[in-house]
Amino acid sequence: MRPPSFALAAFVAALLIFAAHASAADYVPGRVIVKYRDHAPKVVRAVVQRRTHTSFDARLASGARALRIRGDRSVPDTIAALKQHPNVQYAVPDYIAHASYSPNDPGFARTPGGWGTRWRVGASSSR
Repeated sequence: MRPPSFALAAFVAALLIFAAHASAADYVPGRVIVKYRDHAPKVVRAVVQRRTHTSFDARLASGARALRIRGDRSVPDTIAALKQHPNVQYAVPDYIAHASYSPNDPGFARTPGGWGTRWRVGASSSR
């Protein structure tokens, strides 16, 4: 018979794995990241934003732009609408990056204090 502590440890490990997968899908509500094709002029970008009920929020270092969703449209619906336009190279949620600290991180021995940082990001994040 296994000791009860093994069952508890297995249960906690399963919860941690599930929580890690669940939090990896977090994104900023009401905001998407879009990258227009290089040849898309400002007037075309404005038309795309008007048709998809979005507005300019910020320019990102990658050349992409953060857009705010107007009204009650969801992030997945807005992304689907943006992807229908030929001048949109890609559209993704504004994923939230999560830092994970663990003593068995590969950077453990190389980092002062012994702790390493590992980033898990679904897409570029501006926050």
